[in-house]
Amino acid sequence: MPKRPCSLNVATKGKLFRKNADNPLLINPAAKLKVDNPKQEITIAITVEDERQPGRIIDLPVKMEMGRKIGALKEVVFSKLGRKDFFFLNQGFRLAHSEYIGERLRNNSKVLVIGAWNTTDPQVASKARPKNRWHNQVDP
Repeated sequence: MPKRPCSLNVATKGKLFRKNADNPLLINPAAKLKVDNPKQEITIAITVEDERQPGRIIDLPVKMEMGRKIGALKEVVFSKLGRKDFFFLNQGFRLAHSEYIGERLRNNSKVLVIGAWNTTDPQVASKARPKNRWHNQVDP
């Protein structure tokens, strides 16, 4: 009997997917980017692990308007994968569905799909970044 692709069986979930379900990962605390032209299309480099061949990475370039919400991007990826049990990660932070694409992403931004089928987990942000990157440096 073939496995159902949208099954949320706990035994098949990746560690990071399960961790996010139990305790959501951080959303980027940095100020959102300004969107001057919400109709401008950008290409987003979506990276996903192939569920049929674990360990194989698939690149899915997606064109979206900057004024669309991250939730719309999830629908596009769902139509390509046929699964909804995933979330997006960008620069170690989870992307919130209610935010606009242009507030967090620019042309050729890389977005990882973290799904229940993942066999390896990428590095995630464990806390907010300091506002001043050089706060520990001593003036000469």
